[in-house]
Amino acid sequence: MVEGPGWTHDTVTGDVLTLADTGAEGLGVFDTVVDSALFHVFGTVPEARAAYVRGLHRVCAPGGRVHILALSDAEPGFGPRIGESILRDSFVDGWEFEDLSTTTYRGRVTDLVAREAERYHLPTEGLIDTAAWPARIRRR
Repeated sequence: MVEGPGWTHDTVTGDVLTLADTGAEGLGVFDTVVDSALFHVFGTVPEARAAYVRGLHRVCAPGGRVHILALSDAEPGFGPRIGESILRDSFVDGWEFEDLSTTTYRGRVTDLVAREAERYHLPTEGLIDTAAWPARIRRR
């Protein structure tokens, strides 16, 4: 735990697809949950996406917030990308969107994705900026 004047910060790790099963017993309940470039990985797998959102609901305190940064399909590029509707349709029951906008995500092209980047005529090494969705979603 990290503490500062008037705040504390816990970092915990776990299997996000089993949070609905283990939830509070395994990790606890939090006022803030941060998802930095993970949600979009489940974009084409509705069952995994639903399990993840159920798990977030279980570990996020009522009134707490989930902050998501997901790659957007607003432009072509490598990696899984999602549309606004996938975000909105995934967080319906027990959730309320406070903000959903567009931004730029700065990532790094690695050997793992260099060939895919080349197919999109993108840089094959170094830093790259790509469209993303920052979302703030409150648990009811």
